[in-house]
Amino acid sequence: MRKAIGLLAVSVCTVWAGSAFAQGQIAPNPNPAGSTITLSSSGWFNNAIFDNEGTLNNNLGGALNNNLGGTLNNSGLLDNDGLLDNFDTLNNNFGGSLFNDGGTLNNGVGGTLNNNHSLFNNVSGTLNNFGALNNNLGGTLNNSGLLDNDGGSLRNFGTLNNSGSLDNYGTITSTGALNNNAGASMTLVRGVVNATTITNNGTFNLNGGALNVDTFNGDLNNTGATLGAGYLSSGTAIDGDYSQNADSKLLIDILDMTDFDVLNVSGAATLDGKLKMNSSYAGLAFGDSFEILVANNISGTFSSISNRRIGADWAWELDYGVDGAGNSIVTASVSQVPLPAAAWLFISAIAGLAGAKRLSRSKGAA
Repeated sequence: MRKAIGLLAVSVCTVWAGSAFAQGQIAPNPNPAGSTITLSSSGWFNNAIFDNEGTLNNNLGGALNNNLGGTLNNSGLLDNDGLLDNFDTLNNNFGGSLFNDGGTLNNGVGGTLNNNHSLFNNVSGTLNNFGALNNNLGGTLNNSGLLDNDGGSLRNFGTLNNSGSLDNYGTITSTGALNNNAGASMTLVRGVVNATTITNNGTFNLNGGALNVDTFNGDLNNTGATLGAGYLSSGTAIDGDYSQNADSKLLIDILDMTDFDVLNVSGAATLDGKLKMNSSYAGLAFGDSFEILVANNISGTFSSISNRRIGADWAWELDYGVDGAGNSIVTASVSQVPLPAAAWLFISAIAGLAGAKRLSRSKGAA
């Protein structure tokens, strides 16, 4: 009898079990504060503007698609233990909480997930981002499970706390707080990470792609990526040690005599791999020099310099020394291109021939 009443009065039904109704468009819309919708089977979707102000549970075995043309606004509690696919717009509004507990949340290609309050990807949860995931100002994204930025764009303007695994294959842009906590791992496989500040107390794997960061708190080991010195500032400050292996690269941009990239390392810098020098400074002159790396101490050297030649006659030369404060430094200077060995042999041969002719003339005169 109660089920019959629920069917007739679905607009005021407080509990909607997916097994009790034919699958389709989730309802009632809006789901008011104090009401609960529970989905426990597949086939549920949203093709409209749906407002959840109460509780929306997508249980284990449940599947909910927010399809193209659909906007799902959550100002209450959205709890996912099943499969939640977003192909358009999912807004976790101010005051809303989105929990991906033991389920999979896919933000698909073309999908936008906006977090304006609290988003939790818990220990057994998987959040795959193929679209645009925006953790906006005032938003907190807590990841304790797997957050896979798989070719998507993840923008953090609030606080992103990683206590699980965060893998990047796309683009991460962070002007908020990005914390890689103790016991967590953040891995750059490919793509780009642009950040003002990263605080690392866990494992930070810089395996591929590019990292452009202003401040990195913790040790940074570059094992196959490009570190661009600076994102919004001219340089990177590493509060810890830095190392780069033979497969890694440090990128330095020279804009003018006062605006150029510097890698500042509070601890030890262990060098190998490639240094790439980029210069757009039209006034660059022979003898100009730039301190591009400062560390407490430096071991090793860069194995090669990319873009070493500056026009036909000049080239970058590196000097490994110590500044007045006792810090180890690397200085890049504009130097004359050294003549190749073949040219020296040719010049020596000409000089020798000229000397022989003078000797012959002097003997003839005698």
